[in-house]
Amino acid sequence: MEGRTLEESMSKPVILAIDDDVSVLEAVVQDLRRRYAASYRILRAGSGQAALDLAKQLKQRSESVALFLSDQRMPGMNGTEFLERSIEIFPDAKRALLTAYSDTEAAIRAINAARIHYYLTKPCDPPEEKLYPVIDDLLETWCDTHKAPFEGLRVVGRVRLESHLPGREAFLANLILRLKLLLRLVVPAVFVCEPVLDRPHLAVGAGLA
Repeated sequence: MEGRTLEESMSKPVILAIDDDVSVLEAVVQDLRRRYAASYRILRAGSGQAALDLAKQLKQRSESVALFLSDQRMPGMNGTEFLERSIEIFPDAKRALLTAYSDTEAAIRAINAARIHYYLTKPCDPPEEKLYPVIDDLLETWCDTHKAPFEGLRVVGRVRLESHLPGREAFLANLILRLKLLLRLVVPAVFVCEPVLDRPHLAVGAGLA
């Protein structure tokens, strides 16, 4: 961590990636670090139980988790089970499920039980098209609605001003994410682009796969 202190690193919100496949997990972590390392700590876990233990440690240290990105098919504790249990620890964290299978039953259970915010199909290549737009939206929504715990007054070298959405706008933002997820399940052959207006690297449109 050259150029920054341990305290500065730990003050960043966490993105936690979970997958039992070491090579897949490494690829996902590298993709996340390339885009989000400046503003988030990118952590990893090789199983649902390991991720749960790590989440509890983060909670005990009063750290914030912005996003859980979990694979579905894992031994012991699958992704849906982990994401459901993670709600008790970090209820405000965004939850996304990764799977290499067209597993509609798992997706429906994840929506109902784990209240996931998005469902991604591996591989997420290229990440500029299949990973970053989704994560950008989830993190933007989390930042708009998240309030960091008060830990007293501290003097810091940089102040970041966050705009907090009114309750109705925050609700609508989450509703849009859930509608996107349902569209992916009901009409899997249709590619639905993210309706982002202020990102020039994203195209807006729809077409048949």
